[in-house]
Amino acid sequence: MSWKFKIALIFFEFLILNFELTWMMDKVTRQYAQGAEYVRIESYLTHWLRWVISGLGGLLSSLSVGVLIDDAVRCGGA
Repeated sequence: MSWKFKIALIFFEFLILNFELTWMMDKVTRQYAQGAEYVRIESYLTHWLRWVISGLGGLLSSLSVGVLIDDAVRCGGA
């Protein structure tokens, strides 16, 4: 595998992760605005993170899962 391909692959994974983070934040914000309980929001975030880690685990190895959850809950208005 060439270094150009590796860089392109990392960039593509970053774009997907950025899109998915935006999608997740929008959904958490909507759930909070509709009065969803924190347990429901936490359950969604847990399932979402499992899905992301299973598909983009190598990219996420440098990120803290706890930071993602804290940011999502904070932006959701908690």
